[in-house]
Amino acid sequence: MCHALAAQGIKIGRYRVKSLMRQSQLRPVWKRKFIYITDSKHHMPVAENIFYSLVWDCAS
Repeated sequence: MCHALAAQGIKIGRYRVKSLMRQSQLRPVWKRKFIYITDSKHHMPVAENIFYSLVWDCAS
């Protein structure tokens, strides 16, 4: 926000922007660093874990 205002020629600090946004009841929208792409609550069947059986076969 500060960078966008600076590009328009308005000098304002980030804490002033933060307080003005709070007064106007505006909340920032953050870009998510990690997006969950797995739906673990689906009703489809889940494949068995063959890696687990391969590890135990190799160990014995």
